[in-house]
Amino acid sequence: MISSYKEEIQGIGIIASFLSGVIAFGPLTGNRYIPVSVRISIAFSLALPLYGIKFREFESYELIVLIFLRVLHGSLIGWSASLIFHAFQSAGRLIDDTRGMAQVSLLDPAQSSYTSQSGMILFLIGSILFFYSSAYKLFIMGILNSSTGLGFTLPPSLSSIFTHTVVPFFKATILLALPFCITFFLTEIAFGILNRSIPSLNVYFLLHQVKILLGLFILLVLLHNIENIKKFFVDYFSQTLCLTKF
Repeated sequence: MISSYKEEIQGIGIIASFLSGVIAFGPLTGNRYIPVSVRISIAFSLALPLYGIKFREFESYELIVLIFLRVLHGSLIGWSASLIFHAFQSAGRLIDDTRGMAQVSLLDPAQSSYTSQSGMILFLIGSILFFYSSAYKLFIMGILNSSTGLGFTLPPSLSSIFTHTVVPFFKATILLALPFCITFFLTEIAFGILNRSIPSLNVYFLLHQVKILLGLFILLVLLHNIENIKKFFVDYFSQTLCLTKF
């Protein structure tokens, strides 16, 4: 009975291994609060609709190599898609370092790790943009397009993948944090001059309050310019998912 469906079972296993890599490293699903057994169950549940697709029968050694390649493929897609979210967190940590709040950290339940206050806020904004910009549709389409050709194909040039993922990561981190860093730097210079002019004034206490207000104001300005950030999201997912197709 099982032998008659051997090709279909192998096909479901190959697709499930690919989806396991995507779920393990993908955005919003790669957090450590989701048990491994749940991730594997989700992968097999998503692979079941492809039960009718015909795969040729593989030998045992071929199947092992193919599963390894598909896990690598799915992990590469998931890692590339989630890297942009880490850019938001890195920008937030850089902002908190600049405003003198590096020692303050919060537990991020989504990532099961400690992060900065600004990093958590920017991560939530990035998560909302993921759905607002319809980038999730590109992510799903990339997964579906990649799952149509699950043969013995090697990954594309890793240098091109890293160029189109790591470079936008640093670019997004710097562009998000730069307005805050410049504003806080100029604010400290202004308050330093004020401290020399009025030594009796508690400049240190006022400086932190002013930095908080300025940070909120800059955040509102960034949110007002949300369309450019939305375009950046769409361009990133469009380029990255095209490159990660085996």
